[in-house]
Amino acid sequence: MHPVLFEVFGFELYTFGALVALAFVFAFFWMFRRAKAVGDDPNIYLDAAVWLIIAALVGARLFYILFFPEIFWADPLGTLFGQGGLVWYGGMVGVILAVLFFTKRRGLNLWRFSDVMVPPAALGLAIGRIGCFMAGCCFGGPCEVSWLAVYYPHSHPSYGIPVYPTQLLESAAMFATALGLGWFSSRQKFPGQTTWLFFIIYGFVRFGLEYIRGDRLVWLDALDLSASQVISLVGIALGCGMLWFLGRRVHA
Repeated sequence: MHPVLFEVFGFELYTFGALVALAFVFAFFWMFRRAKAVGDDPNIYLDAAVWLIIAALVGARLFYILFFPEIFWADPLGTLFGQGGLVWYGGMVGVILAVLFFTKRRGLNLWRFSDVMVPPAALGLAIGRIGCFMAGCCFGGPCEVSWLAVYYPHSHPSYGIPVYPTQLLESAAMFATALGLGWFSSRQKFPGQTTWLFFIIYGFVRFGLEYIRGDRLVWLDALDLSASQVISLVGIALGCGMLWFLGRRVHA
């Protein structure tokens, strides 16, 4: 855990913020390269970048307020403008809405655009999760596997307990997903296939990791499902349904 990257003349650069910024840089750089590779104008994706960054941050913050309203009402300004307080699924929803708006406004093919964007988005998520690990948020529950467990310092809620490095596990899964989808996208059978495969893959990854999260927020007590697991199941079902629908259109 290393929440502050460095301090200069009283100014603190938070590791989480630095890695989120780095995630955007690497993701957009790869997205521009992929746009060129498929013959698209990279300037179109450059125009979209600002919308996507704002949508991701606003969506992530709003979902945090939705999930933790008591924290927001205790300190509204601190929650809105402070360090942390982001929910990744909220950022994803924000990006989805921004992509829908941008492609509609510019008259672009939605699936072509999203297929270019999705592997870099997985890369950005992988880098951002390392920021979560350094900040100590999104931490795991008690872990009995000695070689896998991590210990946080005394300032952390899990102090003294070996916990799963859930952030790093998700990061590793997303690095693999980014590479896999980057390879697959040039071989896909129909537009949108890469996009919806990501929804399915991330849904399964997040659903499983939720069971070893230390900050798990249960929404459905009867089914023992957290908020993120419910959203994951929706994403998996939607992904499977859209793959079937788009594939059927191609072969019709």
